[in-house]
Amino acid sequence: MAFSRDLPSKPEWHIERQDPDYPENARWEYGNLQFVTLHIVGTDNGRHEILETDPPEKALDAVDARDGANLEWLDGAFNLAQQRYLKGLVAVIHADPGEIEHREYHNRPCSLAERVKCNPYLPFLRRLTEQADRFDKPVLLVHGNTSNFCIDEGFGGWQAVKLWRLNGPGDYVVIDAAVVRFDPDDHSPFQFHGLLTKDPAPPCSLQEKIE
Repeated sequence: MAFSRDLPSKPEWHIERQDPDYPENARWEYGNLQFVTLHIVGTDNGRHEILETDPPEKALDAVDARDGANLEWLDGAFNLAQQRYLKGLVAVIHADPGEIEHREYHNRPCSLAERVKCNPYLPFLRRLTEQADRFDKPVLLVHGNTSNFCIDEGFGGWQAVKLWRLNGPGDYVVIDAAVVRFDPDDHSPFQFHGLLTKDPAPPCSLQEKIE
């Protein structure tokens, strides 16, 4: 019931949710940034470890529908940011989209035709980088699901000139929260450090990147 109702907010935040089927997908505006949350989860985005579902196709049908809803919601967030002349956009998901169960499939996007032996995050990453290039303003992707607290400019192999990603702290190794500061006029518009440690976020290692 965590998403059954909104917490108190201000009208100028323009909080909205996608629909009752996807209450985790939310959008709001704060300051000069557009925020968007997307229901993209770990373990291959719900395409792996589903053998107990009877039949497994039922789980895959749900993932396919959720993936389509996520892309539609992401597109809408970029459109709103453009229409409202905002200075940047922050997208928040659960999964680390650089981590997949079968890396031999990292160049093969999941689709209605290929649902398992594929990269479940590739359609989202392609849409994110395409939209970030068109937006041409700072974009930050925030995710968890892996232990390293780090930042990545250009998001590994996924190139968009003004795209950053933050692998947030506080998974199961480092217990902390990230403080993010935004200055659209700075050459590095997003600045990060740990709330408790005060340490700046280091660059993500090359091993984490999909080449």
